[in-house]
Amino acid sequence: MYSPHQQLTPAEQATRTAAYEQQRATEAAERLARCAATTTLARQVARALGADWSVTPRGDTWDLAHDLTNGATGETVTLGTGHQTGRLSLRGRMQPAEQDELQRTGNHYGADLGHITVAADRPAAAIAAEITRRLLPTYRAGRAALLARLEATHTTQELTAATVARLSAATGGDLRPAHNSRSDPRSSAVLYASRGTSHGLRSVEIDGERVTLNLHSLSADTAAAVLAVLYQQR
Repeated sequence: MYSPHQQLTPAEQATRTAAYEQQRATEAAERLARCAATTTLARQVARALGADWSVTPRGDTWDLAHDLTNGATGETVTLGTGHQTGRLSLRGRMQPAEQDELQRTGNHYGADLGHITVAADRPAAAIAAEITRRLLPTYRAGRAALLARLEATHTTQELTAATVARLSAATGGDLRPAHNSRSDPRSSAVLYASRGTSHGLRSVEIDGERVTLNLHSLSADTAAAVLAVLYQQR
């Protein structure tokens, strides 16, 4: 029996190396064959889903994943071999640009994009039918919810920017962002008065068209004037 401390002869080392290289070549060939078979199946499933669907391999992934994408709607379903032997994993997915923007704005959580498994040896038409029946309804509802949330965030961002400009103009450009902080990429902004708090204004928090004024040590006359304005608008 071979011991890790045993000294191999050159011939034995060459034999061992050749066997290792042969094993690697065999595994690579088997993987290429599986990848080719998965690519063929993914194309067949895409054709069964309809003329608008196309296939894009996801690269050298462990599960041989391929994206099935509807060019008309942007819907994407990832087909891969998954964790279960003999089954395919099918999962709804946002497009890369959508996912990046959802993560940037903190909207990438809380929606079910759907996930099902099917037997890998089923015909492509049957797999497409399972996608249509079991996956797409959940995926479409989840994707629509995320895109609606993203659109609402973009609308709030635009309103926030307009409100910032309006209030900055009203203060003669005195309001500025905090020196070492960032505005919330989801929607809001926090501004501070450049001249400090001598006039009673500490900071302004803006979220769309809603504004919170953080006031500090107002004189009685200033407080009365502020309250008079507020109560007149009730």
